[in-house]
Amino acid sequence: MFLDVLKKSLRQSLKIAWILIKIYIPLSVITLLLKHSGFLDYIAPFFSPLLQYMGLPGEAAITLLVGFTNNMYAGIATIYALDLSFLQITILGIVLESVIIL
Repeated sequence: MFLDVLKKSLRQSLKIAWILIKIYIPLSVITLLLKHSGFLDYIAPFFSPLLQYMGLPGEAAITLLVGFTNNMYAGIATIYALDLSFLQITILGIVLESVIIL
């Protein structure tokens, strides 16, 4: 009985992990490509006035846009491609989570 429960939970955990990996890796790579191509530096000044009130740089707009249009995990996938402080990551996490709750 214990082994059956363990097998079932392991199978479900692997399904969820695969779903998250399919989201996380492509979005992280795309964000890194946008950053290294200079596109994030191009759009950052447009979003900077709005995001500075939250204590975020203009580059964080990509995280918010992806998080709002897809899901929280997609937004989190883009965070690690940016050079953000712990405080800025916390702010982004709170904003993304509050959208999910609403």
